[in-house]
Amino acid sequence: MSETVDIRRAEITTSWRTAKLTPDLSIDDICERLGFVPNGGVDHNKVTVCWEFTVNGSQCAVWDYKGVRWSAFGPGRIWS
Repeated sequence: MSETVDIRRAEITTSWRTAKLTPDLSIDDICERLGFVPNGGVDHNKVTVCWEFTVNGSQCAVWDYKGVRWSAFGPGRIWS
């Protein structure tokens, strides 16, 4: 039986279009939840891993910036 990975918005958000996900999520957790491996551009001095995708036509992304773990971009409704 596979375990469900719950990606939720953390308590701190910077705007309605960005969010911080819980830092204890692993790359494998995010891959399982999104259904694909990281596919975004990576700048090894800044962004170490990134997923880019669309939800109902809206651009979204999840990334790790300098090991801070995990920033997200997209409409607020998809992170709740």
